[in-house]
Amino acid sequence: MFVRRSCLVLNVGRADWNFIRDLADAVASILGGVSVSVNSDAAPDTRSYRVDFSMWQQVAPNHQPRVSLEDAIQELAVNLAQVWGAQPRIQNVEQNPTQKDSGADGCGVSR
Repeated sequence: MFVRRSCLVLNVGRADWNFIRDLADAVASILGGVSVSVNSDAAPDTRSYRVDFSMWQQVAPNHQPRVSLEDAIQELAVNLAQVWGAQPRIQNVEQNPTQKDSGADGCGVSR
């Protein structure tokens, strides 16, 4: 039986995580063995990749991310590796960096 439910889909993150090149450089730095290149000969991409987090800020003002972009990438890499049953490919970081001060639930949000 199909049950129709209403859902609210939100982007969760921080505005200072909103720069594609910074994100790419951070992932490359944390994972290691990855290079970032920009094709300077390509036509300019006029699309916007900016993500709007304002609705999440309105809906859950007391539950905003407290971790840095780097810590979020590290945690994601570790957790994905666990799901895939592999060792995380992370350079020079502890196995779960955001657990150190993310609260009892380990999700890295303020309460």
